[in-house]
Amino acid sequence: MEGHIYCISNESMPGILKIGITERTPEERLSEANSSDTWRPPTPYVLEFSKKVSNPKQRETTIHTLLNEQRIHPRREFFRIDLNKVRLIFNLMDGETIASVPVVVDTQGTRVRHTLNENIWIGIYNSTTNRVVMGETTFTSLSDFAVQHHRLTNPTRQAANGWSECEAEVNGEWVGANALRNI
Repeated sequence: MEGHIYCISNESMPGILKIGITERTPEERLSEANSSDTWRPPTPYVLEFSKKVSNPKQRETTIHTLLNEQRIHPRREFFRIDLNKVRLIFNLMDGETIASVPVVVDTQGTRVRHTLNENIWIGIYNSTTNRVVMGETTFTSLSDFAVQHHRLTNPTRQAANGWSECEAEVNGEWVGANALRNI
């Protein structure tokens, strides 16, 4: 039997990753997680990466056993662990790795954009500081960049998810800003 082992994150839960399996595509599982009312944080889950493997349940059990000390609830698949450590564990397994977004090598000067109707803001994202600079203005995060843009038409807007609303320029093409997280 084949399936996918996946790793998803959520910016509302920094340092916490969900590692699970699905017989569907990881994207279908992600969509399900984001539409569930069981335990949904205020921001959407993001697929970090997945791997198509044989015997997915056995592999998931092994990973969960290895990470048992990092598990945040005994009956949940959430772990307090660094993304790079999970990536190393996934790299040890045979199978086809599927990255959710293109890999970005250097994000110190990556252009990002946020679009509202025909109004487009373009800034420069710095991964070291997690800030966006647009002209003389510095935004404290990608989400701050997006919410300030929204406030042009809705001054009372309090929040935005920059990771899902913005795009990043990677190899001359505009892709989802989550590409900035896979470094």
